[in-house]
Amino acid sequence: MATKKKQNPSTISRLKKELAEGNLGRLYLFYGEESYLKEYYIRAIKDQIADEEESNVVYLEDKEVTAEALVDAIEGYPMFAERKLVIVRDCDILCPDAKLKPVAEEMLADLPPWLCLVFYMSEGIFGQGRKNKKAEENVANFGLMVEFVRPGERELANWIARRFAALGKECPPRTAEQLIRVGGGLMIKILPEIEKIAAYAKGKVITPEDVDAVATPSLEVVIYKITDAVSAKQPNTALYLLDLLLKQGEKPLDIIMAVGRAVRQLYSARLIKEKNLGAEEFMALWRLRSRYVAQLILGQADRFRTEKLREGVILCNEVEQALLHSPTRPQVLLETLLLRLCEG
Repeated sequence: MATKKKQNPSTISRLKKELAEGNLGRLYLFYGEESYLKEYYIRAIKDQIADEEESNVVYLEDKEVTAEALVDAIEGYPMFAERKLVIVRDCDILCPDAKLKPVAEEMLADLPPWLCLVFYMSEGIFGQGRKNKKAEENVANFGLMVEFVRPGERELANWIARRFAALGKECPPRTAEQLIRVGGGLMIKILPEIEKIAAYAKGKVITPEDVDAVATPSLEVVIYKITDAVSAKQPNTALYLLDLLLKQGEKPLDIIMAVGRAVRQLYSARLIKEKNLGAEEFMALWRLRSRYVAQLILGQADRFRTEKLREGVILCNEVEQALLHSPTRPQVLLETLLLRLCEG
């Protein structure tokens, strides 16, 4: 049976330590919104276990994740190697269906020593169903759960500077802050912007003007502008920004989920201010690491009535459900939503 492990509060540090020592465990569960870091550590694990041909790597994703396929992947021996890697994407093993329940409750507690099993959760997948207590215990006792949150502004700015340096450019802190404001706080979104800006900039030192010239505003940044237009009762501006997102290739479901999240944040910001609380409490509630973003949202919430935001939360949920179950004419649904939010 697998050796029982104690939970380490600094799970990312523990993962780094296991990689550095070449002592990878048998079970990992990666979740959180920063997919760049999830992919980075998947590659790091793969580099330690697999050869160039990836003959001992098994990928399972979406409909491929059946109980039979997962059992076969777990029980299969590695070929001419000490270990085998199985990467399972978007199967929330903590909320298994009836067919996956035996795997979650029994096999996770008794994984073979040659196996490294990684469950990779995309944002919005993890924790959406009913949790299985035994599965949770197995992952906690015999594996390592790592949440990849977006980095703080200073950490992100340092990372941006390193990425530009790798491309032969210098990025001062002020420019990095501008890129964060335009590109959002996720590495996965900022990385292609860095490459684009580096190719565009003529000088060695990247300037805020270079960022403004070619960087594409992230979904969350445009959503903030949309809610700003809604608060000012400017439906034409809100619709223009929606059209911009759709032309950028953003999916309608992603847009409504982002709008819904923004409205929920504004509603909670209003409630927090009504209780004479502030940025610290709001950051803790939404697990934000940027005081700048928290203060922007709190300031924006002042321009809404509490009842209007409560209605907006309900309305966004209705539109999201409509898109999930009957995704016809999504642009019309989104436009109607924004027009209704601008009313009153």
